[in-house]
Amino acid sequence: MQLPAPLWLREDGPDSDIVVSTRCRIARNVAAFPFPWRAGELESKQVAESVRIAAERSGFFRDALVVPGSRVDAETALQLVRWRYASPHWAEGGHSRWLMLSSDTVLSLLVNEEDHIRLQSITPGLQVESVLVLAEGTARAMGSSVAFAELPEVGFLTTSLTNAGTGMRVSVLMHLAGLASTTARRLETVLEAARSLGCAVRGLYGEGTSGTGELFQVSNSYTFGIAPEQIADRVASAANYLIEAERTARLDQFGGTAGRERLASAARDIVDALFQIEAPPVQLLKWVSTLRLAVAEGLLPGRLCETAEWVAIAGTEAAVESSGSRADERFQSISRTSALRQRLRPLLSA
Repeated sequence: MQLPAPLWLREDGPDSDIVVSTRCRIARNVAAFPFPWRAGELESKQVAESVRIAAERSGFFRDALVVPGSRVDAETALQLVRWRYASPHWAEGGHSRWLMLSSDTVLSLLVNEEDHIRLQSITPGLQVESVLVLAEGTARAMGSSVAFAELPEVGFLTTSLTNAGTGMRVSVLMHLAGLASTTARRLETVLEAARSLGCAVRGLYGEGTSGTGELFQVSNSYTFGIAPEQIADRVASAANYLIEAERTARLDQFGGTAGRERLASAARDIVDALFQIEAPPVQLLKWVSTLRLAVAEGLLPGRLCETAEWVAIAGTEAAVESSGSRADERFQSISRTSALRQRLRPLLSA
């Protein structure tokens, strides 16, 4: 199955040297139907049909690519998760699963995931207001064609209680390699300050994970009792604070000749190593972090959106790909390293 690459892997955005992407995700459920984990095959099919019709009528999914989950094999599922079109939960299977992808690849809609609707907009760089306006506008337009489950005293109802209310999660994927290269205490102090602004700071894989490869997700802590505009303001404020702190750290660490030479040497050593050995995912992500930083500092050629794909290749959640066996882990190391070599080969002749 041929899939178009998402915009955040094709274009750079504001503050792309530090911010990989910005996403707004909205969860909704169709009124009068059980949540997906309780729904039978017929109920799931009825939900899927009503959601698809609502999406088409909204106008935001005109000329959309529509992918039935039943046609998604393991390789395609990996690509969908890697490009953040789909979640690992959706890729695992279920009744009447569908993916709808807008023609510009900014909007995607998962049908019958954890909730009936998992709508998201994702853009390169820091664009909190843009993703919020697009996702909210799409959800509102769909709501004119299908009734969403909600209660006046709660808001929108979701499978997970932590998503009830607005059903909205705004997140910014940030590369904080400069702060991570200082001291653990300095990094944690800065992250704690971001949390004090009302945000959660998680690892690349979201809730329950710590920063991996110096990549962190900054998102709203609450979805209940708070307006969407307040969510966006808090996330944007925390992200801007971290951007300023990261730029200061990079200047301290790599602003001088010695620091730049040290980073350039580390990047060259990593490129050499990638073409000699197959590294496990955790090691690959650390290597990619250094290479992305070198590109951001102008020490390696390439566009920052190209490095976003390196992150996607190295950082795909292992649970999607691995059964836990040693043989499978070995295969994934070879597969990821091979994919990275293809992207990094131009650096050898640069």
